[in-house]
Amino acid sequence: MELFYKIFYPPRERVLQDNFGLSKIEKISALLNQKCYFVKSINKKEGNSLAENRVSNLIYEISTCSIDCGKLLSGFVMYNASSISKRNQKSLKNSASLKGIGIFTGSETNVTIRSAPEETGIVFRRTDLPNAPILPALIKYISPSPRHTTLRLDQTEVQTVEHILSAIASYNLDNVIIEIDGPEIPICDGSAHSFAELIEQAGVISQNKTKKVYHLSAPVSWSQNDTHLIALPSETLCVTCVLHSSHNPPSLRSQFFTTQVNTHIYKKELASARTFAVYEEIVPLIEKGYIKGGTLDSAVIIKNNEVLNPEGLRYKDEMVRHKALDLLGDLSLIGFPFIAHIIAIRSGHASHASFAKELLNKFTMEAE
Repeated sequence: MELFYKIFYPPRERVLQDNFGLSKIEKISALLNQKCYFVKSINKKEGNSLAENRVSNLIYEISTCSIDCGKLLSGFVMYNASSISKRNQKSLKNSASLKGIGIFTGSETNVTIRSAPEETGIVFRRTDLPNAPILPALIKYISPSPRHTTLRLDQTEVQTVEHILSAIASYNLDNVIIEIDGPEIPICDGSAHSFAELIEQAGVISQNKTKKVYHLSAPVSWSQNDTHLIALPSETLCVTCVLHSSHNPPSLRSQFFTTQVNTHIYKKELASARTFAVYEEIVPLIEKGYIKGGTLDSAVIIKNNEVLNPEGLRYKDEMVRHKALDLLGDLSLIGFPFIAHIIAIRSGHASHASFAKELLNKFTMEAE
């Protein structure tokens, strides 16, 4: 039985027209004050599409001001039962390796992805340390670090794990050993493309045991200042990301991207989106030695609203696509696959970690 949702409120265009002349915040407040209901309906796919499109449009409007997205959810009545589906666990057929430079440490490391037995999960193995300690890719091991995601267990640490984890999650891999002979995953070209290629080189196989896939039954939200993350029930995994800041150069001021996520779409639309930075923001970090391995070959750099990379952008909205890539990698630290529509506004690694903990608590409570 397919569940989906319809939203009933006056058309967005009419609300904005009726409030012509008001400030943008007043217009959006008028939208939020309409009675918005998700109503359960059966076997009409167009209803689900309509609902998700209107949610995305509304979120885009909200993104340009400081309205708490929790208000959006307060008017929604959700009707759905929690559910868990199952699929076969997946791992790698063969091993595959690459080497590169860590963007923060500047260390050259070798990375090898290997097949793992059922129920292993995704784990890192530091082969350069005594006894080659294991570090599971789980949210409880996250260690605060600005501008990237770091995992730490006792004295074992692996930095900048988000890109390789994003690719692993998007290929639906459940059991993988990631061997690394240094402290940081290579930045490669700043995207997850090299890791997607590495997975395809190794090959993906199905295993005998099944894996639970958790389906969200009700909204989950997290907000702090003007950063908001929301998860909505959905029949497929979807991400919607909004990048917006009045302090950014015009090319970064407002970008919006939404997509369903599967392996094909990930490789085509997300994997090649590179990490990015504003030149004026990273120069002090480079001078202080915080970024030791960054070059124009490993990130998109913007200065005076100009992209310094000679080849330019890979997508006109490459920055917000990279945000979606990072989001998928950080949320994979929940430790199991799930189905939801994730909406992220002005988010970053720290907020992704906080939201992942909220989602984990929600799924854990529903499973009890």
